[in-house]
Amino acid sequence: MRLADGMTMPMGAFYVPPAYRGGYWRCDLHARYRADGRQIGFNSVHEGSRQVYVRDIMQQ
Repeated sequence: MRLADGMTMPMGAFYVPPAYRGGYWRCDLHARYRADGRQIGFNSVHEGSRQVYVRDIMQQ
């Protein structure tokens, strides 16, 4: 989300395997931005295990 004007842009849709649905899974769902705003890090289980991913993003 760009705070200046509230613009949002989806970054993707990530499949959650049945084993990770329901119950209690401790997971930080808040993405973390690199200080210069060029990358974002996030957690996902879409490949079958919990991993941390980093994605390049553009400043607009």
